[in-house]
Amino acid sequence: MTVDPPSTKHRPMLLAWTLAAALTLGACGSQRSSVRSAAQGTPAPLLVRTTGSAGAASGGPLAPRGRDWGTLLESASHFGASPAEGPQTSHLRWERKLEGPIVQGPVTHGEVAYVSSTTGTLHAINLRTGADLWTFPGGAGASTADLSTSPTVLADGTILFPAGGDRVLALSPAGHVLWSVTGSAQPLTPAVEESRRLLVIADTNGTVSGYRLGEGDTAPVRLWTRELAAESFGNPALGSDGTSYVTAGHVLAAIAADGALRWQVRIAQTIETGAALAEDGTVVFGGNDRIEYGIGPDGTVRWRHPIGNYTYSTPLALPGDLVVYGNHSGEMTTLDAADGRPVRVDRGTGQIWTAAAVDSRGDVYFASRTGLIFGFAADGKRLFELAAGGTFDSYPAIAADGTLLVGGDDGVLRAIG
Repeated sequence: MTVDPPSTKHRPMLLAWTLAAALTLGACGSQRSSVRSAAQGTPAPLLVRTTGSAGAASGGPLAPRGRDWGTLLESASHFGASPAEGPQTSHLRWERKLEGPIVQGPVTHGEVAYVSSTTGTLHAINLRTGADLWTFPGGAGASTADLSTSPTVLADGTILFPAGGDRVLALSPAGHVLWSVTGSAQPLTPAVEESRRLLVIADTNGTVSGYRLGEGDTAPVRLWTRELAAESFGNPALGSDGTSYVTAGHVLAAIAADGALRWQVRIAQTIETGAALAEDGTVVFGGNDRIEYGIGPDGTVRWRHPIGNYTYSTPLALPGDLVVYGNHSGEMTTLDAADGRPVRVDRGTGQIWTAAAVDSRGDVYFASRTGLIFGFAADGKRLFELAAGGTFDSYPAIAADGTLLVGGDDGVLRAIG
């Protein structure tokens, strides 16, 4: 029997998880896979791959839209560097104290930043001044404990907000409710492929649903639901072919645009990160077995990279077929997504539970559990270290003007640049 390491990252959920998916579309098969470590060249532990009826994925990542940081980790694929140039110093443009800890990551649209606190209040904030344009009471449970989620902003400015009451709310740019969708548990970051009008919502129960987006205030139509039957903390990633990549329990599942299972990979320990989709179609995630995995479009294991510690940091895929993730040793590591070999390591201090934000120069920004915010140049030189205090769970963002936004557990949103 494999016993998971103790985790303080998420509050326990009093649910009895089952091992099989409740929705089965087509026949399934299993195989065991043994690959070699990218770093050590040693045989990897066996993993179990289960195939579904939908076959291999065929799409690469979705590119970020324009200059905005419109969702968690830049795009629905958790792919992309900001086209803006980020800060070179730790100069604080402004600080804004909210009514509770900031766990949801900020997102931006034009000159507006959207961020919520654990009280469930969503703030629309003027990026130049830090002042509220409006607030919306999303209700208790909209952002709890240290679950890193974000709103998603559509091209027309509509905000899809993971709110309290197990709801995703669509808000107008003025903060008015357009429609709502209610699920079975706390929703994660909504993933959208606007050209397909595809909306995917996963929740902490491991339920994943696909919707067809309507127009204006018309509510989306649910197309399918799949139960992964395990606790999920990983925000879903979408590929350009409409495939959803969702982590739950010990499993990474690839679900086609019509809800059919393509494949799933089960590892020995739980997974507390989401996945990222690299340029070559490699799906990257980290597990509590202290390994970062690269999975091919057909679900086969391409490589495994020994982390040396735990990771709660969802990877960010980057142009140039790279991927970057943080770990509990204070390291932000960039890997070659093709083979999992390290390209660079930026060393901070303390555990890193946040993800990285990367600008057009390749500069890397992140924060740690010791209350420090770091900036590293593309050549690995440290640009700055800001002693902000508190701890950081919220994923950072880079606005269109290059402002770095970092929310803290002390309830302060910091604008650097």
